[in-house]
Amino acid sequence: MGKLRLGRRRGIWLGDGTLSLSQGGWWSSTAMRLDGAAPSVVIDLNNDRYALPTLGPEMLVNGDFSQGAVGWVANSGTTLAVVNGSAGVTATSAGTSSIAAAVNVTVGSLYRVSGRLISATSAAGLAIMTAVNAGTFASTTPALTAGVYEFYFVATQATMYVGPRIFSAAVGAATTWDDVSVREVQLNRLTRAAFAECFTFSASSTVARTYIDKAGIMRNDLAADQPRFGWKAGKRRLLLEDTATNALTQSGNLLDAAWSFFFLSVASVDANKFGPGFPAFTLRENATNGVHALGRAGSARPAIISGQSYVDTYCLAADGREWLLYENNATGSYKSVYVNIATRTVGANGFGSAISVKFTDGPAGFVLVSFVFTSTVNSALDGSLFLTTGDGAGKNYVGDTAKGIQFGWRQVETGSAPTSYIPTAGSAVTRTIETARFSPLVEAIIQRAAATIRVQYQLYEQTNVQRVIGGVNPTALVGDSGVGRVSNWNGSTTLATAVGQGASLIVPTSSIIAWNAAGRSLVTYLGPAGGVVASDGNQPGDRSLVYLGRGSVVGVNPGYGDGFYDTVTIWPIRGADASIQALAVPA
Repeated sequence: MGKLRLGRRRGIWLGDGTLSLSQGGWWSSTAMRLDGAAPSVVIDLNNDRYALPTLGPEMLVNGDFSQGAVGWVANSGTTLAVVNGSAGVTATSAGTSSIAAAVNVTVGSLYRVSGRLISATSAAGLAIMTAVNAGTFASTTPALTAGVYEFYFVATQATMYVGPRIFSAAVGAATTWDDVSVREVQLNRLTRAAFAECFTFSASSTVARTYIDKAGIMRNDLAADQPRFGWKAGKRRLLLEDTATNALTQSGNLLDAAWSFFFLSVASVDANKFGPGFPAFTLRENATNGVHALGRAGSARPAIISGQSYVDTYCLAADGREWLLYENNATGSYKSVYVNIATRTVGANGFGSAISVKFTDGPAGFVLVSFVFTSTVNSALDGSLFLTTGDGAGKNYVGDTAKGIQFGWRQVETGSAPTSYIPTAGSAVTRTIETARFSPLVEAIIQRAAATIRVQYQLYEQTNVQRVIGGVNPTALVGDSGVGRVSNWNGSTTLATAVGQGASLIVPTSSIIAWNAAGRSLVTYLGPAGGVVASDGNQPGDRSLVYLGRGSVVGVNPGYGDGFYDTVTIWPIRGADASIQALAVPA
Protein backbone atom coordinates (compact mmCIF):
# COMPACT_ATOMS: atom_id res chain seq x y z
CA MET A 1 0.00 0.00 0.00
CA GLY A 2 1.43 3.34 -1.01
CA LYS A 3 2.17 6.02 1.58
CA LEU A 4 2.46 9.78 1.33
CA ARG A 5 4.00 11.82 4.11
CA LEU A 6 2.42 15.22 4.56
CA GLY A 7 5.20 17.26 6.06
CA ARG A 8 7.24 16.75 9.20
CA ARG A 9 5.28 15.19 12.07
CA ARG A 10 1.98 15.45 10.18
CA GLY A 11 0.97 11.79 10.05
CA ILE A 12 0.88 9.11 7.36
CA TRP A 13 -1.75 9.14 4.64
CA LEU A 14 -2.45 5.69 3.24
CA GLY A 15 -3.05 4.81 -0.39
CA ASP A 16 -6.78 4.44 0.19
CA GLY A 17 -6.99 8.08 1.33
CA THR A 18 -7.27 7.37 5.06
CA LEU A 19 -4.96 8.61 7.78
CA SER A 20 -3.08 5.96 9.68
CA LEU A 21 -3.50 6.10 13.44
CA SER A 22 -1.47 2.97 14.11
CA GLN A 23 1.82 3.42 12.29
CA GLY A 24 3.53 5.84 14.64
CA GLY A 25 2.59 9.03 12.78
CA TRP A 26 2.01 12.38 14.49
CA TRP A 27 -1.73 11.79 14.75
CA SER A 28 -1.15 8.68 16.84
CA SER A 29 1.62 10.20 18.92
CA THR A 30 1.31 10.95 22.62
CA ALA A 31 0.87 14.63 21.74
CA MET A 32 -2.36 13.92 19.83
CA ARG A 33 -3.81 11.07 21.88
CA LEU A 34 -6.08 11.70 24.83
CA ASP A 35 -6.12 8.93 27.43
CA GLY A 36 -5.22 6.49 24.67
CA ALA A 37 -7.86 7.74 22.21
CA ALA A 38 -6.93 9.21 18.85
CA PRO A 39 -8.82 12.33 17.68
CA SER A 40 -11.95 11.95 15.57
CA VAL A 41 -11.82 15.45 14.06
CA VAL A 42 -8.70 17.46 13.21
CA ILE A 43 -9.24 20.98 11.83
CA ASP A 44 -5.85 22.62 11.27
CA LEU A 45 -6.70 26.06 9.93
CA ASN A 46 -3.08 27.22 10.17
CA ASN A 47 -1.90 24.65 7.62
CA ASP A 48 -5.14 24.12 5.66
CA ARG A 49 -5.26 20.44 6.66
CA TYR A 50 -8.36 18.63 7.79
CA ALA A 51 -9.23 15.07 8.77
CA LEU A 52 -12.61 13.51 9.51
CA PRO A 53 -13.76 9.98 10.32
CA THR A 54 -14.13 7.61 7.41
CA LEU A 55 -17.30 5.58 6.86
CA GLY A 56 -17.40 1.83 7.35
CA PRO A 57 -18.89 -0.68 4.88
CA GLU A 58 -22.55 -0.70 3.91
CA MET A 59 -24.71 -2.24 6.63
CA LEU A 60 -28.15 -2.15 5.02
CA VAL A 61 -29.10 -5.08 2.81
CA ASN A 62 -30.89 -4.15 -0.42
CA GLY A 63 -30.82 -0.42 0.16
CA ASP A 64 -30.59 0.04 -3.61
CA PHE A 65 -33.71 -2.11 -4.16
CA SER A 66 -31.85 -4.21 -6.70
CA GLN A 67 -33.53 -7.25 -5.13
CA GLY A 68 -36.96 -5.71 -5.31
CA ALA A 69 -38.69 -5.38 -1.96
CA VAL A 70 -36.63 -8.05 -0.19
CA GLY A 71 -36.05 -7.05 3.42
CA TRP A 72 -38.48 -4.11 3.30
CA VAL A 73 -41.80 -3.87 5.13
CA ALA A 74 -44.61 -1.43 4.37
CA ASN A 75 -46.08 -0.02 7.55
CA SER A 76 -49.81 0.21 8.11
CA GLY A 77 -51.55 2.62 5.74
CA THR A 78 -48.71 2.27 3.19
CA THR A 79 -48.08 0.43 -0.07
CA LEU A 80 -44.63 -0.33 -1.49
CA ALA A 81 -43.92 -0.86 -5.18
CA VAL A 82 -40.37 -1.32 -6.51
CA VAL A 83 -40.12 -0.19 -10.13
CA ASN A 84 -36.85 -0.01 -12.10
CA GLY A 85 -34.82 -0.39 -8.91
CA SER A 86 -36.53 2.45 -7.00
CA ALA A 87 -39.00 2.23 -4.13
CA GLY A 88 -42.38 3.90 -4.55
CA VAL A 89 -44.17 4.61 -1.27
CA THR A 90 -47.86 5.57 -1.31
CA ALA A 91 -50.14 6.48 1.58
CA THR A 92 -53.43 4.56 1.69
CA SER A 93 -54.62 6.36 4.81
CA ALA A 94 -54.01 9.75 6.34
CA GLY A 95 -51.13 10.20 8.77
CA THR A 96 -47.52 9.03 8.63
CA SER A 97 -46.69 6.65 5.82
CA SER A 98 -43.41 4.72 5.67
CA ILE A 99 -41.47 1.60 4.79
CA ALA A 100 -38.69 0.11 6.88
CA ALA A 101 -35.81 -2.36 6.76
CA ALA A 102 -33.93 -3.76 9.76
CA VAL A 103 -30.26 -2.98 10.26
CA ASN A 104 -28.02 -4.48 12.95
CA VAL A 105 -25.94 -1.88 14.75
CA THR A 106 -23.76 -1.43 17.84
CA VAL A 107 -25.29 0.42 20.77
CA GLY A 108 -23.49 3.73 21.33
CA SER A 109 -21.90 3.87 17.89
CA LEU A 110 -22.49 6.71 15.43
CA TYR A 111 -24.02 6.05 12.00
CA ARG A 112 -24.80 7.96 8.84
CA VAL A 113 -28.10 7.38 7.05
CA SER A 114 -28.39 8.62 3.47
CA GLY A 115 -30.65 8.16 0.48
CA ARG A 116 -31.69 9.68 -2.82
CA LEU A 117 -35.10 11.32 -3.08
CA ILE A 118 -36.40 11.00 -6.63
CA SER A 119 -39.83 12.57 -6.20
CA ALA A 120 -42.43 13.47 -3.56
CA THR A 121 -45.97 14.82 -3.71
CA SER A 122 -45.90 15.50 0.04
CA ALA A 123 -42.96 16.34 2.31
CA ALA A 124 -40.86 13.21 2.74
CA GLY A 125 -37.58 12.14 4.28
CA LEU A 126 -35.52 9.29 5.63
CA ALA A 127 -36.12 8.12 9.19
CA ILE A 128 -34.54 5.76 11.68
CA MET A 129 -36.92 3.97 14.04
CA THR A 130 -36.76 1.66 17.05
CA ALA A 131 -39.43 -0.65 15.57
CA VAL A 132 -41.10 -1.19 12.21
CA ASN A 133 -44.19 0.78 13.16
CA ALA A 134 -42.56 2.99 15.80
CA GLY A 135 -42.41 6.75 15.69
CA THR A 136 -39.40 8.56 14.26
CA PHE A 137 -36.23 8.34 16.34
CA ALA A 138 -34.26 10.64 13.99
CA SER A 139 -34.73 11.81 10.44
CA THR A 140 -33.79 14.15 7.65
CA THR A 141 -35.71 17.39 7.32
CA PRO A 142 -38.92 16.71 5.34
CA ALA A 143 -38.40 17.77 1.72
CA LEU A 144 -40.04 17.89 -1.70
CA THR A 145 -36.94 18.60 -3.79
CA ALA A 146 -35.08 15.73 -5.43
CA GLY A 147 -31.56 15.12 -4.18
CA VAL A 148 -29.38 13.18 -1.74
CA TYR A 149 -30.25 13.59 1.94
CA GLU A 150 -28.42 12.36 5.02
CA PHE A 151 -28.39 12.50 8.81
CA TYR A 152 -26.51 10.92 11.71
CA PHE A 153 -27.70 9.00 14.74
CA VAL A 154 -26.29 7.16 17.75
CA ALA A 155 -27.69 3.62 18.09
CA THR A 156 -29.70 2.97 21.24
CA GLN A 157 -30.47 -0.70 20.55
CA ALA A 158 -28.92 -3.56 18.60
CA THR A 159 -31.51 -3.57 15.79
CA MET A 160 -33.00 -0.41 14.33
CA TYR A 161 -35.20 0.27 11.33
CA VAL A 162 -34.61 2.68 8.49
CA GLY A 163 -36.61 3.85 5.52
CA PRO A 164 -38.38 6.60 3.58
CA ARG A 165 -41.30 8.28 5.30
CA ILE A 166 -44.05 10.70 4.27
CA PHE A 167 -44.76 13.09 7.11
CA SER A 168 -48.41 14.08 7.67
CA ALA A 169 -49.49 12.25 4.54
CA ALA A 170 -52.91 12.60 2.92
CA VAL A 171 -54.43 9.59 1.17
CA GLY A 172 -52.65 9.15 -2.16
CA ALA A 173 -49.49 11.04 -1.16
CA ALA A 174 -46.44 9.41 -2.72
CA THR A 175 -42.66 9.48 -2.70
CA THR A 176 -39.94 7.56 -4.54
CA TRP A 177 -36.48 6.79 -3.13
CA ASP A 178 -33.33 4.87 -4.03
CA ASP A 179 -29.85 4.15 -2.67
CA VAL A 180 -30.80 4.10 1.01
CA SER A 181 -27.64 3.52 3.05
CA VAL A 182 -26.51 2.99 6.65
CA ARG A 183 -22.78 3.16 7.41
CA GLU A 184 -20.90 3.41 10.67
CA VAL A 185 -18.79 6.51 11.34
CA GLN A 186 -15.39 5.07 12.24
CA LEU A 187 -14.27 7.50 14.90
CA ASN A 188 -10.78 5.98 15.19
CA ARG A 189 -9.93 6.07 11.46
CA LEU A 190 -9.50 9.43 9.76
CA THR A 191 -9.71 10.38 6.12
CA ARG A 192 -8.52 13.51 4.36
CA ALA A 193 -11.13 16.24 4.18
CA ALA A 194 -11.57 19.83 3.04
CA PHE A 195 -12.65 22.98 4.88
CA ALA A 196 -16.09 22.71 3.25
CA GLU A 197 -16.54 19.24 4.78
CA CYS A 198 -15.88 20.62 8.26
CA PHE A 199 -17.96 23.80 8.08
CA THR A 200 -20.88 25.35 6.32
CA PHE A 201 -19.52 28.86 5.82
CA SER A 202 -21.48 31.94 4.77
CA ALA A 203 -20.62 35.61 4.34
CA SER A 204 -22.46 37.79 1.86
CA SER A 205 -19.91 40.64 1.89
CA THR A 206 -17.07 40.70 -0.62
CA VAL A 207 -14.90 43.86 -0.86
CA ALA A 208 -15.89 44.90 2.67
CA ARG A 209 -13.89 41.95 4.05
CA THR A 210 -10.20 42.88 4.12
CA TYR A 211 -7.33 40.64 5.20
CA ILE A 212 -3.53 40.55 5.23
CA ASP A 213 -1.94 37.80 3.13
CA LYS A 214 1.28 35.88 3.79
CA ALA A 215 3.36 38.59 2.08
CA GLY A 216 1.87 41.29 4.33
CA ILE A 217 -0.30 42.71 1.55
CA MET A 218 -3.82 43.92 2.31
CA ARG A 219 -6.49 42.49 0.04
CA ASN A 220 -10.26 42.53 -0.34
CA ASP A 221 -10.71 40.08 -3.19
CA LEU A 222 -12.92 37.44 -1.56
CA ALA A 223 -16.06 36.13 -3.18
CA ALA A 224 -19.28 35.80 -1.22
CA ASP A 225 -19.28 32.76 1.11
CA GLN A 226 -15.51 32.37 0.80
CA PRO A 227 -13.76 31.96 4.16
CA ARG A 228 -11.30 34.71 5.12
CA PHE A 229 -7.82 33.50 5.99
CA GLY A 230 -5.45 36.21 7.13
CA TRP A 231 -1.90 36.07 8.40
CA LYS A 232 -1.15 37.17 11.95
CA ALA A 233 1.92 36.43 14.06
CA GLY A 234 3.38 34.37 11.22
CA LYS A 235 0.38 32.06 10.99
CA ARG A 236 -2.42 31.49 8.51
CA ARG A 237 -5.60 31.90 10.57
CA LEU A 238 -9.33 31.93 9.99
CA LEU A 239 -10.71 35.41 10.65
CA LEU A 240 -14.32 35.54 11.86
CA GLU A 241 -16.18 38.77 12.59
CA ASP A 242 -19.69 39.87 13.41
CA THR A 243 -21.53 42.51 11.41
CA ALA A 244 -19.85 45.92 11.53
CA THR A 245 -20.27 49.24 9.72
CA ASN A 246 -17.68 51.86 8.91
CA ALA A 247 -19.81 54.98 9.21
CA LEU A 248 -17.10 57.26 7.81
CA THR A 249 -17.34 57.97 4.09
CA GLN A 250 -14.21 58.23 1.91
CA SER A 251 -12.37 56.42 4.71
CA GLY A 252 -9.09 56.03 2.82
CA ASN A 253 -9.18 58.96 0.38
CA LEU A 254 -7.78 62.19 1.79
CA LEU A 255 -8.12 63.82 -1.63
CA ASP A 256 -11.91 63.88 -1.27
CA ALA A 257 -13.73 67.02 -0.08
CA ALA A 258 -15.09 65.06 2.91
CA TRP A 259 -11.78 65.73 4.65
CA SER A 260 -10.67 69.08 6.06
CA PHE A 261 -7.13 70.26 6.81
CA PHE A 262 -5.77 72.98 9.08
CA PHE A 263 -2.28 74.15 8.14
CA LEU A 264 -1.66 70.59 6.97
CA SER A 265 -1.61 69.23 3.42
CA VAL A 266 -1.10 66.06 1.39
CA ALA A 267 2.49 66.06 0.16
CA SER A 268 2.45 62.74 -1.67
CA VAL A 269 0.41 59.59 -2.22
CA ASP A 270 1.65 56.01 -2.40
CA ALA A 271 -1.27 54.52 -4.33
CA ASN A 272 -0.72 50.87 -3.32
CA LYS A 273 1.13 51.20 -0.04
CA PHE A 274 -0.82 48.47 1.76
CA GLY A 275 -1.98 46.53 -1.29
CA PRO A 276 -3.81 47.06 -4.59
CA GLY A 277 -6.12 50.05 -4.15
CA PHE A 278 -5.07 50.80 -0.57
CA PRO A 279 -3.05 54.06 -0.57
CA ALA A 280 -1.07 55.87 2.09
CA PHE A 281 -0.85 59.66 2.27
CA THR A 282 2.13 61.68 3.46
CA LEU A 283 0.93 64.77 5.36
CA ARG A 284 3.17 67.78 5.93
CA GLU A 285 2.76 70.81 8.18
CA ASN A 286 2.55 74.32 6.78
CA ALA A 287 5.13 76.83 8.09
CA THR A 288 2.42 78.71 9.95
CA ASN A 289 1.84 79.44 13.63
CA GLY A 290 -1.44 77.67 14.35
CA VAL A 291 -3.04 74.26 14.65
CA HIS A 292 -1.96 71.51 12.27
CA ALA A 293 -4.89 69.13 12.14
CA LEU A 294 -6.91 66.64 10.14
CA GLY A 295 -10.69 66.58 10.48
CA ARG A 296 -13.94 66.21 8.62
CA ALA A 297 -16.12 68.67 6.80
CA GLY A 298 -19.32 69.33 8.74
CA SER A 299 -21.56 67.51 6.28
CA ALA A 300 -19.27 64.44 6.24
CA ARG A 301 -19.26 63.71 9.96
CA PRO A 302 -20.90 60.42 11.00
CA ALA A 303 -23.86 60.42 13.36
CA ILE A 304 -23.43 59.20 16.94
CA ILE A 305 -26.18 58.12 19.35
CA SER A 306 -26.37 58.71 23.07
CA GLY A 307 -25.56 55.61 25.12
CA GLN A 308 -23.71 53.86 22.29
CA SER A 309 -20.02 52.91 22.48
CA TYR A 310 -17.84 53.76 19.49
CA VAL A 311 -14.35 52.98 18.20
CA ASP A 312 -12.63 55.66 16.10
CA THR A 313 -9.56 54.07 14.51
CA TYR A 314 -6.74 55.68 12.52
CA CYS A 315 -4.06 53.83 10.54
CA LEU A 316 -0.95 56.00 11.02
CA ALA A 317 2.83 56.16 10.99
CA ALA A 318 5.14 58.77 12.46
CA ASP A 319 7.00 60.86 9.89
CA GLY A 320 8.68 63.67 11.81
CA ARG A 321 5.83 64.00 14.30
CA GLU A 322 5.08 61.31 16.90
CA TRP A 323 2.80 63.03 19.37
CA LEU A 324 -0.82 63.60 18.39
CA LEU A 325 -3.83 65.01 20.19
CA TYR A 326 -7.19 63.38 19.48
CA GLU A 327 -10.31 65.37 20.33
CA ASN A 328 -14.04 64.77 19.97
CA ASN A 329 -17.39 66.09 21.11
CA ALA A 330 -19.07 62.80 22.04
CA THR A 331 -19.93 63.89 25.57
CA GLY A 332 -21.40 67.24 24.63
CA SER A 333 -18.14 69.05 25.35
CA TYR A 334 -14.76 68.42 23.80
CA LYS A 335 -12.55 65.76 25.39
CA SER A 336 -9.01 64.98 24.27
CA VAL A 337 -6.13 62.60 24.76
CA TYR A 338 -2.43 62.70 23.75
CA VAL A 339 -0.85 59.65 22.08
CA ASN A 340 2.60 58.83 20.76
CA ILE A 341 2.24 56.70 17.63
CA ALA A 342 5.94 55.75 17.55
CA THR A 343 6.18 54.42 21.11
CA ARG A 344 2.48 53.44 21.32
CA THR A 345 1.98 55.23 24.59
CA VAL A 346 -0.78 57.43 25.99
CA GLY A 347 0.26 60.82 27.27
CA ALA A 348 -0.28 62.07 30.79
CA ASN A 349 -2.08 65.13 29.56
CA GLY A 350 -5.38 65.76 27.84
CA PHE A 351 -8.75 67.10 28.80
CA GLY A 352 -11.24 64.71 30.36
CA SER A 353 -11.05 60.96 30.87
CA ALA A 354 -13.88 59.81 28.61
CA ILE A 355 -11.61 58.38 25.88
CA SER A 356 -9.58 55.17 26.15
CA VAL A 357 -6.90 54.18 23.65
CA LYS A 358 -5.91 50.86 22.06
CA PHE A 359 -2.84 50.27 19.87
CA THR A 360 -2.65 47.33 17.47
CA ASP A 361 -0.37 46.41 14.59
CA GLY A 362 -1.32 47.76 11.20
CA PRO A 363 0.06 46.72 7.79
CA ALA A 364 3.39 47.90 6.38
CA GLY A 365 4.72 48.96 9.79
CA PHE A 366 1.83 51.34 10.50
CA VAL A 367 -0.02 51.36 13.82
CA LEU A 368 -3.77 51.28 14.35
CA VAL A 369 -4.71 53.80 17.03
CA SER A 370 -8.24 53.30 18.30
CA PHE A 371 -10.05 55.83 20.45
CA VAL A 372 -12.91 54.21 22.37
CA PHE A 373 -15.69 56.25 23.96
CA THR A 374 -19.38 56.23 24.82
CA SER A 375 -21.49 59.00 23.40
CA THR A 376 -23.80 60.94 25.70
CA VAL A 377 -25.33 63.01 22.91
CA ASN A 378 -27.21 62.54 19.66
CA SER A 379 -24.99 64.46 17.29
CA ALA A 380 -22.49 64.34 14.45
CA LEU A 381 -19.06 63.15 15.54
CA ASP A 382 -16.62 66.06 15.42
CA GLY A 383 -13.40 64.08 15.84
CA SER A 384 -10.11 65.70 14.89
CA LEU A 385 -6.46 64.70 15.00
CA PHE A 386 -3.97 67.44 15.90
CA LEU A 387 -0.24 67.16 15.33
CA THR A 388 1.73 68.41 18.31
CA THR A 389 5.31 68.69 19.50
CA GLY A 390 4.97 66.66 22.70
CA ASP A 391 2.76 65.40 25.49
CA GLY A 392 0.72 68.36 26.71
CA ALA A 393 2.48 70.77 24.35
CA GLY A 394 -0.77 72.21 23.04
CA LYS A 395 -2.17 72.63 19.56
CA ASN A 396 -0.54 75.85 18.39
CA TYR A 397 3.02 76.04 17.12
CA VAL A 398 4.98 77.07 14.04
CA GLY A 399 4.83 74.18 11.60
CA ASP A 400 7.83 72.50 10.02
CA THR A 401 7.34 71.66 6.33
CA ALA A 402 9.67 68.66 6.67
CA LYS A 403 7.56 67.05 9.38
CA GLY A 404 4.20 65.36 9.57
CA ILE A 405 2.63 61.90 9.64
CA GLN A 406 1.56 59.19 7.22
CA PHE A 407 -2.11 58.26 7.01
CA GLY A 408 -3.75 55.08 5.73
CA TRP A 409 -7.40 55.20 6.72
CA ARG A 410 -9.93 55.98 9.41
CA GLN A 411 -12.82 53.81 10.60
CA VAL A 412 -15.71 54.75 12.91
CA GLU A 413 -17.75 51.80 14.17
CA THR A 414 -19.83 50.79 17.15
CA GLY A 415 -18.41 48.49 19.82
CA SER A 416 -15.53 48.34 22.26
CA ALA A 417 -12.70 47.08 20.02
CA PRO A 418 -11.58 47.78 16.45
CA THR A 419 -12.39 45.24 13.76
CA SER A 420 -10.77 44.75 10.37
CA TYR A 421 -10.78 47.67 7.95
CA ILE A 422 -13.95 48.26 5.93
CA PRO A 423 -13.12 50.58 3.00
CA THR A 424 -15.76 53.15 2.04
CA ALA A 425 -16.34 55.63 -0.76
CA GLY A 426 -19.43 57.87 -1.00
CA SER A 427 -21.45 56.12 1.72
CA ALA A 428 -21.08 54.04 4.85
CA VAL A 429 -20.37 50.33 4.26
CA THR A 430 -21.50 47.34 6.31
CA ARG A 431 -19.52 44.11 6.48
CA THR A 432 -22.04 41.33 7.08
CA ILE A 433 -21.61 38.54 9.61
CA GLU A 434 -19.34 35.59 8.87
CA THR A 435 -20.86 32.28 9.95
CA ALA A 436 -18.93 29.03 10.35
CA ARG A 437 -21.33 26.28 11.41
CA PHE A 438 -19.82 22.87 11.91
CA SER A 439 -20.82 20.30 9.30
CA PRO A 440 -23.51 17.70 10.12
CA LEU A 441 -20.83 15.05 10.69
CA VAL A 442 -18.82 17.22 13.09
CA GLU A 443 -22.00 18.30 14.89
CA ALA A 444 -23.01 14.65 15.26
CA ILE A 445 -19.70 13.89 16.97
CA ILE A 446 -20.13 16.88 19.29
CA GLN A 447 -23.69 15.74 20.07
CA ARG A 448 -22.50 12.39 21.42
CA ALA A 449 -22.83 11.70 25.14
CA ALA A 450 -19.05 11.99 25.60
CA ALA A 451 -16.50 14.14 23.81
CA THR A 452 -13.57 16.50 24.31
CA ILE A 453 -12.99 19.63 22.20
CA ARG A 454 -9.81 21.66 22.08
CA VAL A 455 -9.96 25.04 20.33
CA GLN A 456 -6.98 27.35 19.80
CA TYR A 457 -7.68 30.99 19.00
CA GLN A 458 -6.87 34.66 19.57
CA LEU A 459 -9.74 37.10 20.00
CA TYR A 460 -9.87 40.84 19.75
CA GLU A 461 -9.83 42.81 22.96
CA GLN A 462 -13.46 43.19 23.97
CA THR A 463 -15.38 44.09 27.08
CA ASN A 464 -18.61 42.36 26.06
CA VAL A 465 -19.29 38.66 26.58
CA GLN A 466 -18.51 36.40 23.65
CA ARG A 467 -18.58 32.88 22.26
CA VAL A 468 -15.68 30.85 20.94
CA ILE A 469 -17.76 27.72 20.30
CA GLY A 470 -21.50 28.25 20.59
CA GLY A 471 -24.49 25.93 20.60
CA VAL A 472 -28.19 26.65 20.57
CA ASN A 473 -28.73 29.92 22.39
CA PRO A 474 -27.91 30.57 25.11
CA THR A 475 -25.35 27.74 25.17
CA ALA A 476 -21.68 28.72 24.97
CA LEU A 477 -19.57 25.56 24.92
CA VAL A 478 -16.53 27.81 25.24
CA GLY A 479 -16.97 31.53 25.81
CA ASP A 480 -17.94 33.87 28.58
CA SER A 481 -21.39 34.13 30.09
CA GLY A 482 -20.67 37.51 31.64
CA VAL A 483 -18.52 36.46 34.59
CA GLY A 484 -15.38 37.91 33.00
CA ARG A 485 -13.71 34.51 32.67
CA VAL A 486 -13.52 31.83 30.00
CA SER A 487 -16.42 29.53 30.81
CA ASN A 488 -19.04 27.03 29.69
CA TRP A 489 -22.61 28.27 29.92
CA ASN A 490 -25.33 25.65 29.47
CA GLY A 491 -28.25 28.03 29.77
CA SER A 492 -28.68 27.74 33.53
CA THR A 493 -25.29 27.17 35.19
CA THR A 494 -21.79 28.51 34.52
CA LEU A 495 -18.57 26.51 34.71
CA ALA A 496 -15.86 29.14 34.82
CA THR A 497 -12.08 28.91 34.67
CA ALA A 498 -9.79 31.16 36.66
CA VAL A 499 -8.61 33.13 33.63
CA GLY A 500 -10.36 36.13 32.15
CA GLN A 501 -11.34 37.67 28.88
CA GLY A 502 -11.09 41.25 27.61
CA ALA A 503 -7.47 42.31 27.20
CA SER A 504 -6.17 38.88 28.21
CA LEU A 505 -7.71 37.03 25.26
CA ILE A 506 -5.65 39.00 22.75
CA VAL A 507 -2.82 36.53 23.37
CA PRO A 508 -2.85 33.02 21.83
CA THR A 509 -5.40 31.04 23.82
CA SER A 510 -6.18 27.34 24.13
CA SER A 511 -9.37 26.00 25.71
CA ILE A 512 -10.66 22.46 26.25
CA ILE A 513 -14.23 21.49 27.13
CA ALA A 514 -14.90 17.83 27.96
CA TRP A 515 -18.03 15.99 29.09
CA ASN A 516 -19.80 12.69 29.63
CA ALA A 517 -22.86 11.54 31.53
CA ALA A 518 -21.14 12.35 34.83
CA GLY A 519 -20.53 16.04 34.05
CA ARG A 520 -18.21 18.52 32.36
CA SER A 521 -14.69 19.91 32.69
CA LEU A 522 -13.09 23.06 31.29
CA VAL A 523 -9.53 24.34 31.16
CA THR A 524 -7.96 27.37 29.45
CA TYR A 525 -4.46 28.70 28.93
CA LEU A 526 -3.93 32.36 28.01
CA GLY A 527 -0.44 32.01 26.65
CA PRO A 528 1.46 30.40 29.56
CA ALA A 529 -1.10 31.53 32.18
CA GLY A 530 -4.00 29.50 33.49
CA GLY A 531 -4.30 25.74 33.26
CA VAL A 532 -6.51 25.12 36.30
CA VAL A 533 -9.30 22.65 35.49
CA ALA A 534 -12.86 23.45 36.56
CA SER A 535 -15.37 20.56 36.79
CA ASP A 536 -18.91 19.92 37.93
CA GLY A 537 -21.74 17.43 37.45
CA ASN A 538 -23.71 19.39 34.85
CA GLN A 539 -24.02 18.92 31.09
CA PRO A 540 -22.45 21.42 28.65
CA GLY A 541 -25.70 22.60 26.98
CA ASP A 542 -27.76 22.25 23.81
CA ARG A 543 -25.52 21.07 20.96
CA SER A 544 -28.09 20.44 18.24
CA LEU A 545 -26.54 23.39 16.36
CA VAL A 546 -22.85 24.21 16.87
CA TYR A 547 -20.84 27.15 15.52
CA LEU A 548 -17.30 28.47 15.67
CA GLY A 549 -17.24 32.04 16.97
CA ARG A 550 -20.98 32.52 17.51
CA GLY A 551 -24.21 30.86 18.63
CA SER A 552 -27.43 29.90 16.90
CA VAL A 553 -28.88 33.40 17.33
CA VAL A 554 -26.77 36.51 16.80
CA GLY A 555 -27.12 39.81 18.60
CA VAL A 556 -27.63 38.26 22.05
CA ASN A 557 -25.20 37.44 24.84
CA PRO A 558 -22.90 35.62 24.85
CA GLY A 559 -21.97 37.52 21.72
CA TYR A 560 -19.72 36.99 18.72
CA GLY A 561 -16.12 35.90 19.26
CA ASP A 562 -14.44 38.29 16.81
CA GLY A 563 -10.90 37.21 16.10
CA PHE A 564 -8.55 34.58 14.71
CA TYR A 565 -9.01 30.81 14.91
CA ASP A 566 -6.20 28.25 14.58
CA THR A 567 -7.29 24.68 15.30
CA VAL A 568 -10.22 22.60 16.48
CA THR A 569 -9.58 19.01 17.61
CA ILE A 570 -12.27 16.63 18.88
CA TRP A 571 -11.83 13.33 20.71
CA PRO A 572 -14.68 10.80 21.13
CA ILE A 573 -14.22 10.50 24.91
CA ARG A 574 -14.20 12.75 27.93
CA GLY A 575 -10.58 13.19 28.85
CA ALA A 576 -9.51 13.00 32.46
CA ASP A 577 -8.91 16.36 34.11
CA ALA A 578 -5.15 15.85 34.31
CA SER A 579 -5.05 14.81 30.65
CA ILE A 580 -6.94 17.82 29.31
CA GLN A 581 -4.82 20.08 31.48
CA ALA A 582 -1.68 18.78 29.78
CA LEU A 583 -3.23 18.85 26.30
CA ALA A 584 -4.49 22.41 26.62
CA VAL A 585 -1.03 24.01 26.74
CA PRO A 586 -0.80 26.21 23.60
CA ALA A 587 1.50 24.88 20.89
